[in-house]
Amino acid sequence: MKYNFTIYYYQDRWDKFFALDFYNRFKELGFNAELKNKTEFLFGEKNHDRIISNIKRCIIIENTDTKEFYILNHHDKEYSFLYFNDLIHRDRCKNVFQCQYRPWNILNNNSKKHIDKNLFNFKVVPFTYLEKNPSIFRETCKKELYSGIQVNKTKLHFRGDITAHDGRRDRVPVVNGLKDIVMEEFQNKIPMDDYLKEVSSYKLVLSIPGSGGFCHREIECFALTRAVLAPKFVNQYYNNLIPNHHYIAVDIDWEQDDVDIKIDKIRKRFYEVIDDNSYLEFVGRNAYNWYKNNVLYPNNVNIALDIMGIEHD
Repeated sequence: MKYNFTIYYYQDRWDKFFALDFYNRFKELGFNAELKNKTEFLFGEKNHDRIISNIKRCIIIENTDTKEFYILNHHDKEYSFLYFNDLIHRDRCKNVFQCQYRPWNILNNNSKKHIDKNLFNFKVVPFTYLEKNPSIFRETCKKELYSGIQVNKTKLHFRGDITAHDGRRDRVPVVNGLKDIVMEEFQNKIPMDDYLKEVSSYKLVLSIPGSGGFCHREIECFALTRAVLAPKFVNQYYNNLIPNHHYIAVDIDWEQDDVDIKIDKIRKRFYEVIDDNSYLEFVGRNAYNWYKNNVLYPNNVNIALDIMGIEHD
């Protein structure tokens, strides 16, 4: 069956990257596809400006013939689908591909007040995620600047912001409490080339929640076959990450546990695994395979095609 699609997006790094992947995959499958500026979606409707503002971190995939549409939401917050709740309630909206997805049973109660449980379970579905700047990251990876680097640093690698006015500030007391096992000068920004080399020289990378429950850091480390140590993920994906298989899980509730509990359990898990090189390599390989099967083109778009019920090779 031949389909006709219009993809609405902005020229920012994530919108553009996802939109071009969908466009190219549709073309490969013999479908008609057109790229349009997001401001053209539902143009002429009342409250059009508000609608577009609420989907600023989404792309829209519209069936040009039926006018049914899918929303790919790459916003960092698990409740971000509520920004365009009115669109979800429309019959023409088939699904929301949610990059930061939590199932109903662990979604926060405030979010549940604004959407019907059956509608949420029917329309909002887990999807996949991306690197922080996928185009630059993947182009730099192709240079293989990190190949041949000796993996010998036994502290925890962590490079990230702890000063932003969001969930990233919650990292401060935890990282400070782990200074003896975490690398120094972790807040300094460095060029992508140096970042790849640096991560590749560490046996284990610490990732703790920031603006969202899952970070770009995990995806980037997966691509480099580095094992990630992280609180057990509550966010879900179309193909879920398995604790202690795709990443090394710390049994803590990041949003509820006291800081001392977080520090103690991260430290304990670190010492349990840091000298087990075969296990760290095992986790790193599994993580890379997940990255390849869920993040890289065309598999990222194939996930959406499966949700949409469209056959593909």
